Amino acid sequence: MDTKKKLSNCLSCPSFKRSIFKNLEFDQIDKLAQHKVPTIYKKASTLFHQGNKSFGVHCIAKGKVKLSTITDDGRENVKNLSSDGDLLGYRHLFDQKEYPFTAVTMEETSLCFIEKQILMELIEDSTNLSNTLSLKLCQEITHFEAKEIALLYKSVRVRVAHLLVKLAGDFGILVQGKYKLELALSRNEMASMIGMAGETLIRLLTEFKQSGFLEQDGKALYITNIEALKNLCLDKET
Repeated sequence: MDTKKKLSNCLSCPSFKRSIFKNLEFDQIDKLAQHKVPTIYKKASTLFHQGNKSFGVHCIAKGKVKLSTITDDGRENVKNLSSDGDLLGYRHLFDQKEYPFTAVTMEETSLCFIEKQILMELIEDSTNLSNTLSLKLCQEITHFEAKEIALLYKSVRVRVAHLLVKLAGDFGILVQGKYKLELALSRNEMASMIGMAGETLIRLLTEFKQSGFLEQDGKALYITNIEALKNLCLDKET
């Protein structure tokens, strides 16, 4: 059973300035702090399962969460990765539907659960929060539409380049001019994010290493030439 630990209040949260709650008024932040349920989850803990109904949202204070679906033949498809400041489950508060994903922590993760009623009251009371949430929904829809188009029309090399650039932007740590990907993702999980077989991804990662785009040190993957990968993403001939 997960151990619950009291986290610091919202204003001292390391990810508060990255969350959708950053523009709330002080009294609204106080209300949020009074009603949130902070919890620290161990690595590989399930926050919710695909098919569960949504009763609130999870705001990540620190950590990484994998969102995935299971196909009819039992394969896992990783749909998205979330980290510090991200909000999980907010889309499904409005449509009353079940979660389309399963959320699993990729490392020890601190987050706060906020009940639906409290979030709805804050949205009604704050134009800033309402606008921020609407913008986030639009951005998410745009992202998934772009991803679907990329999966349909882009070559496998371009899709891998897109994935590496996104992972570098979202999770990369700059170390001596190289982006170290701090992710506990298997090659099969990475491949599922862009709709290809694990063997194909491994082959292309090897090609990128030979081209000087990547380096590997043990399990750590380093992007050594991010500009080359970005240029590959723009290459209309591939």
